[in-house]
Amino acid sequence: MSGLKIGVVGATGMVGRQYLEILENSPLSVSELRLYASARSVGSRMTFAGESLAVQEFTVEACRGLDIALFSVSTELAREYAPHVPRTARW
Repeated sequence: MSGLKIGVVGATGMVGRQYLEILENSPLSVSELRLYASARSVGSRMTFAGESLAVQEFTVEACRGLDIALFSVSTELAREYAPHVPRTARW
């Protein structure tokens, strides 16, 4: 594998932005980064490793194929959705 496929749920928030900074400065090889947020943020763009990435609306199905999903959302949303993401991820 040449790199990890990583998704950041809640990417537009303060903690989500920190995840991006940490990933950008880490030794991890990231082959694909998907940014997820609520419907009101869909279409906005964020920069990662010099690349402009569009923010997508989060759904469990949208996480299909990820190796890792990082959640930066309320406890309530994380408890509801995080347990379902590994079932669609490629393990």
